[in-house]
Amino acid sequence: MKRRIRMFLGMLCMIGLLTACSTAMKDGEAENQVQEQKQTVESMEEAGEKQKENEIITISDTVKEFRLYRDNLKIYGQLHMPQGEGPFPVVVMANGFDANFAYQMDYVELLNEKGIAAVIFDFTGIGTTSFSDGTAFDRTMPSNVSDLNIVLDEALKWPELDNSKLFLWGHSFGGLVSAGVAGERGQDIQGLILLEPSFFVPDQFRELFPEGAEIPFVMEYPLPVSREFVKTIRECDIFESMEKYQGEVLIFQGTVHTEEELEEMDYYYGKALETYPNARLLMIEGADHYFEEEAGLQMTEQAIEFIENILEVK
Repeated sequence: MKRRIRMFLGMLCMIGLLTACSTAMKDGEAENQVQEQKQTVESMEEAGEKQKENEIITISDTVKEFRLYRDNLKIYGQLHMPQGEGPFPVVVMANGFDANFAYQMDYVELLNEKGIAAVIFDFTGIGTTSFSDGTAFDRTMPSNVSDLNIVLDEALKWPELDNSKLFLWGHSFGGLVSAGVAGERGQDIQGLILLEPSFFVPDQFRELFPEGAEIPFVMEYPLPVSREFVKTIRECDIFESMEKYQGEVLIFQGTVHTEEELEEMDYYYGKALETYPNARLLMIEGADHYFEEEAGLQMTEQAIEFIENILEVK
């Protein structure tokens, strides 16, 4: 029977209701906005405007904020460190689809208490909920991957951090992006922690918009996403990336879901466990997609144990 790809977990809209008419703006208006953006970029290039330089600002002995730039779009984030002398092992954390870095703060505090630094940031192209730059027209699957790669490259340079003890942590859509990046740079990533990663999304868009189908210029997901986002996410083969990553992987899943959601997660996470050379799945009783409060504490404690076990071997 053909698999049904469903939107779930609150972050997604009912895709069957989406048409070009239900977009945040009409196609013609959206296309005009993109043309204006392109003209602005061309004007900057003609004027010889240079790529902005990265900024690292010390807030306190344990906190720094950074502004990194990709195509002159700001990637905003923060480095949170434990008390004491480094260099520290570090976790780089990638948010869910429409979340900003503040969502990670409870986890960050627990990591710091155990002597582990954390890097949190916002992807570009999220819009008003993000401290980073960009609109829906700047966001594609490659742009998300580039943002995470730029943050990883910067973190590997910082003397406060032990670049031989770097871990990648991704929640929901950030888990999908993290899994893709880990497959390409496994030598930099000692372990991969995935909180209900959205492995279903590429299949979802391939089913909704098969090859040759008309794609709206912009659509709600629930944030606006562009036609280019849809095209690039359809091309993503996340299971091919999984095969390349040889490090240890820990996937977390909550139990507070509908029967249909659990069935779908069983399929995708089961396939991930078969594909990754070294992965395991850990269920957190009472957790929903967001791993909050007591469930979040249990999940983070298990993630820390995962990190510490790998560090002991090193």
